[in-house]
Amino acid sequence: MTSLQARIPLFVRAGSIIPTGPAIQYALQEASPTLTLNVYTGTSGTGSVYEDDGTSRQYLSGKYARIPLRYDERSKSLTIGVREGSWPGMAATRTIRVRWITPGRALDLDAADETVTYSGVPLTLRMQ
Repeated sequence: MTSLQARIPLFVRAGSIIPTGPAIQYALQEASPTLTLNVYTGTSGTGSVYEDDGTSRQYLSGKYARIPLRYDERSKSLTIGVREGSWPGMAATRTIRVRWITPGRALDLDAADETVTYSGVPLTLRMQ
C-alpha cells in the first residue's frame, strides 16, 4: 500500500472536540485510562465524554459518568469540566492527551501537544 492509499481526507467542523482512545477488541477488555482529545480550532465549541461499564444496563439507573468539554476560540483554551456521575470500577484518574488541530499545521498522530492527569476536577489548558 502506498502512503497515498493509507490516507483519506477527513473534514471536521471547526470547534469540534473529538475524543479518541486506543482500539479495544471486545467490551470486557480492560480499557486504557488514556484519552486523546482532538480540538479543532477556528471557532468555539462544546462536547462531552460519556462512559459507563460497557456491559450492563446500570447506566439506566445513573451508573455512568460524563466529562463536559468546552473550547473557547477567543482565549484559545480548552476547559475539561467537573466529572458528573460515576460507576463501579471507573478509573479514578485518566491521562488526557490534547492535540490542537489548526489549519495549515501538520498533524502527528503519535504526538500530543499537552498531556495532563485528570481526576474529575476542572482543568483549563491554553493552546501555545
